[in-house]
Amino acid sequence: MSATVTALADRRPKPAPAPAAPRALPHDAAVEAAVLDALINAPIAMAERKDLAATLTPEHFHVEANRVAFPVVAGMVAEDIPTDAAAVASRLREAPPPEVPEGWLGYLRDVVCDQGGATTAARKHHVAILDNLRRCRDVMRQCDSIAARAAAAPPASGLIETACGELSAIGSTKTGTTRSIADIAHDVFTRISTPELRPYSGFPSLDRAIGRLYGGQVTVIAARPKAGKTNLAWHIAENIATAAPAADDMPPEAVFFVTAEMSADALYGRQLGIRARVHPDDIQNGRIQDHQWQRLIDTNKGWANLPILVDDFGSARPSAARIEATVLRYRDRLAAGAYRNKFGYTYVRAALRVIIIDHLGKIASPRDNDSRAGDPQRLKAAMESVVDLAKRTDSHVILLWHAGMRDADPTADLTARDIRGTSDAEGSCDRIVFLTRPEQGRLKLVHYVDRHRGTASDPIWLETEDGAIWEAQQ
Repeated sequence: MSATVTALADRRPKPAPAPAAPRALPHDAAVEAAVLDALINAPIAMAERKDLAATLTPEHFHVEANRVAFPVVAGMVAEDIPTDAAAVASRLREAPPPEVPEGWLGYLRDVVCDQGGATTAARKHHVAILDNLRRCRDVMRQCDSIAARAAAAPPASGLIETACGELSAIGSTKTGTTRSIADIAHDVFTRISTPELRPYSGFPSLDRAIGRLYGGQVTVIAARPKAGKTNLAWHIAENIATAAPAADDMPPEAVFFVTAEMSADALYGRQLGIRARVHPDDIQNGRIQDHQWQRLIDTNKGWANLPILVDDFGSARPSAARIEATVLRYRDRLAAGAYRNKFGYTYVRAALRVIIIDHLGKIASPRDNDSRAGDPQRLKAAMESVVDLAKRTDSHVILLWHAGMRDADPTADLTARDIRGTSDAEGSCDRIVFLTRPEQGRLKLVHYVDRHRGTASDPIWLETEDGAIWEAQQ
């Protein structure tokens, strides 16, 4: 009898576990106070005070009193009103005061005062600390939200894509993006007077046509299947990764290569064979002669430590948001000189500012699950997401695109109407370069449209033999 009672007792529902105590969000009250002290009390020029306030938002402050006080202080600074503890406390008289003697006046006079920030370098450092802590809090909140959605067991692939986009947005968020035209003019003239030395493609004739690969822009290389656009993109990546830095104080350039059409192993094996002058079929079938082995080994030695990162995303169709999250993660590691390969080689510090995507049709579109959207709408949405990717990461995206697949003449020049799914590709990208299939050992590039440099009518010729590409002799 007692055994039966015990068994029944074991079946009774057990009480739910007590909810975990809420996690403390990361913050630094002393640094928050130091920043407020600099805005209220530091003997700095009003222009610098305004710049300091413009880089911050209330979300940078976690302590409730600081989060309430900052908008008032920033508003007074914007209006050129002198700030001190008494003046700020007067404007805060309607807000619930902190639990300190004399309320707001006591808090601003005794708690905030004398917290540091005496130098410009210290103030910049404090702002950087607050921005990092703000992002960490945003990550924790977003992860809690993602975990709550995951508990409902939705389709995992969609949840992962959405989560990557939400987290990458936190990584690329900038504060103080609203500027007057005077502020914009200041930044533009500063950039003109000290031009940014972005990389080139490495082919002089192409460089003369399209210029440097500036951030926030998309260059489309459109070609028919099997025309060699992937091979051309790899040669551009290699040129960028092997070029000497544009200035002595600049790090070398890295490239992030998204190979959504073939696996990373297949891409590397093919390009290794082209560079070593060993036919890719021989590599795939294992028919390698001794002299070919030596060429492959020598070529691999020269390539192994180049700052080219290749990702096939496990043969899945990556979204622009997932690409962005991956690029930002590896960009930080390369910039810090902390990226190491499986052989223990630590790469030198490098700037990752060029992304190659092969190709648009293999990128997940934001409208893939929209039953009302056809291929043109899905491709357009994918294109717009790639454009946003370039802007948010300040990268130059080289986007490969299928075109003219149904044309009877595979050597005919292409136009925008030949790009699959849209007749207005130039409405989204910054420039289009059309590539025709090799003809008598030459590649023909037609620089069709360029928002920044005008249309170039003269074709660009590159020499090619067994997959190798080099500048044609004029």
